[in-house]
Amino acid sequence: MKTTVEILLSERQRVDRFQKATAVQVLWKGDELVRYQGALLTVGLLLRADGIHEFGPDEVPEALKPQGQGIAGTAIGMLTKGDAPLLVPFFGTIPDRAIYHGRRTSLSESRNGAKVFLYVLGQHQIVEAWLTGHGFNLPKPQPQKELCLA
Repeated sequence: MKTTVEILLSERQRVDRFQKATAVQVLWKGDELVRYQGALLTVGLLLRADGIHEFGPDEVPEALKPQGQGIAGTAIGMLTKGDAPLLVPFFGTIPDRAIYHGRRTSLSESRNGAKVFLYVLGQHQIVEAWLTGHGFNLPKPQPQKELCLA
């Protein structure tokens, strides 16, 4: 049986390996990484404008998905870290949309019905600031076509 010290050291090594892998992805595939992060956040903003707050990485159009191995995981990992994360993991259940415990069946045919984790956007202003700061155009809101009279 492992001691507490051995468990803490092995966890520290795991974190160090993840940080090293992230650094390698940023160094060698930085442009593709940022492009995918921008696409993911833009999809989230577009869906939020339609009243859908939970979304998965499979909703990014196929043409904007990264081709390299590990880029998607690294991009999402970077967006969910920090004091003000741009993506927040969703753990809820919405039976009407077949979402259970923050997961649903992938919309991509290539995933063969695999379950994907869902996310919600962090603070709207921070997401918009990240997108504009990285040179992305913000999606234009659709004009409201009808009035709500209570």
